[in-house]
Amino acid sequence: MTDTWGIPGPVFAGLYLALLLLTALVALVRLALLARGHAGGAPKRAEELALLTGGRLRAAEVVVARLLDQQVIRLDGTGRVSRVKGSAIDALDRAALEKVGKHGSAVDRVRAAVAEHPELRELETALAG
Repeated sequence: MTDTWGIPGPVFAGLYLALLLLTALVALVRLALLARGHAGGAPKRAEELALLTGGRLRAAEVVVARLLDQQVIRLDGTGRVSRVKGSAIDALDRAALEKVGKHGSAVDRVRAAVAEHPELRELETALAG
């Protein structure tokens, strides 16, 4: 029998095992790095997660839902929201409450106003870049 590619059998087996172990080691290191992730990877606010999953309109829905949950606004059966009590936590909440006003507004109009708010655009830009 002749040598494999001109390499004696024991040397070939040693090189083969060394390269096999090196491949396994690289795979393990890569897997460990992927499992660890990177800092800052998780969204810090509900609006960030909404922007990542559904865009600005979804983030605006989160703002309206938060105000409904905190009972700052109320939703009637016709799709209009009206202000009940309390105040806004941040600029997006204030934008929603400004659109609701004293006499109420349609949910879609409130959502559209919040979706076009500059702070939401800045948040979207920060997540993209």
